[in-house]
Amino acid sequence: MDKPRSITELLQRTGSATERVLQHGQFLHRLNRLVGSLLDHDSRPHCQAGNIRDGVLILYADSTAWASRLRYQTPALLTRLQHHKALATLQRIEVKVVPHQEKTAIYQKARLSSEAASCLHACADSVADSNLRQALQRLAAHHKKTD
Repeated sequence: MDKPRSITELLQRTGSATERVLQHGQFLHRLNRLVGSLLDHDSRPHCQAGNIRDGVLILYADSTAWASRLRYQTPALLTRLQHHKALATLQRIEVKVVPHQEKTAIYQKARLSSEAASCLHACADSVADSNLRQALQRLAAHHKKTD
């Protein structure tokens, strides 16, 4: 069995699954910003880049009305995205509907156990990076005692 490692050590390990997940998350964040910059002003807040798999970009719209509007924009959006080196192999865009209310309900149901909060506090104490430490402490603060 492997010995326990600090989160900093795990995050800095090259080639690890954690590093790949972080890199993919950063890629999706940049992609979302790029897609938003290419959409019309009104559509931006109603669209989220979800993922790219096998040459297909998945966009999420928060209603069927916005999904329809986004579908009209996809041919031009696809052409503009293909001009970017990292997206040259993009073949098509799919628009799916994920109502905003459902996303909110999912997040409201999530609970942080006292064990998880303790683990996050301990993790925060071992992290040298002050921004990451503060983020972990804020996350741990979401635990609500039910006494």
